[in-house]
Amino acid sequence: MPKKRVRAYCPGGAPNEQLAGKLTTSTFLAMFFVLRCDAHAIQGAIETAWGADETVREITDVVKAVGQLLRLSSRFWLRFGQTALD
Repeated sequence: MPKKRVRAYCPGGAPNEQLAGKLTTSTFLAMFFVLRCDAHAIQGAIETAWGADETVREITDVVKAVGQLLRLSSRFWLRFGQTALD
């Protein structure tokens, strides 16, 4: 594709993809938009909103801790592991 026809670049949310979009503006001189894909933008907004509330952060931390405990617990696995696989 000719360099003068590239107007926008829409990378995923990964930082290296965003950086690639910014760096390519020197190669594609007509490019004036480096967009972030909607799914990643929404995910970032949700994480920011959840992180802003102290109570939500505490609940999220507890749920993560319980999930990790259940995932790593040999006692839990011995008791419920086969049921979880079925």
